[in-house]
Amino acid sequence: ESFARWEEMSREAVKMRVRLRRCLQRMTQRQLASAFYDWADKVVAKKEWEAKLSKCQRFVSTMLRKGLAESFARWEEMAREAAEMRVKIRRCLQRMTQRQLASAFFDWADKVVAKRDHEAQAARAQMEWEAKIGKTQRFVGAMQRRSLHAAFSRWEEMTREAVEMRVKLRRLVR
Repeated sequence: ESFARWEEMSREAVKMRVRLRRCLQRMTQRQLASAFYDWADKVVAKKEWEAKLSKCQRFVSTMLRKGLAESFARWEEMAREAAEMRVKIRRCLQRMTQRQLASAFFDWADKVVAKRDHEAQAARAQMEWEAKIGKTQRFVGAMQRRSLHAAFSRWEEMTREAVEMRVKLRRLVR
């Protein structure tokens, strides 16, 4: 029986190895295919770029030949100025945004500090209130104990007087 179990486990291990190898091959083939397609896309893109570049070069040389170089130079200068202006505007907007962001952050920080102060003050007020309640409860308890003690003393005195009165009445009656 142990041999049969060992044999079955051995067969199972072989099956698992085969499955694992197939899985790894699939993953490797997918990665390889993906890399190949990426490379092929880049080759196509490079060829398209080179074709566009060639067209641009022919266009520029045609413009130069036709005497439009001056117009192109002016256009290039205006494009450069426009790009510089975009950069300046972007920087200005970034500064403005940073100022607004900093202002909002400092407002938030002030509100957090104010909230913490308010919570601390509320906690102190709560503690003071609880201390006053404790004092009041102790005072009321002391007053109740005094009243209770006075009542007990009066009862004890009345009981003593009643006993004395009974003793006196018995003496008289005898």
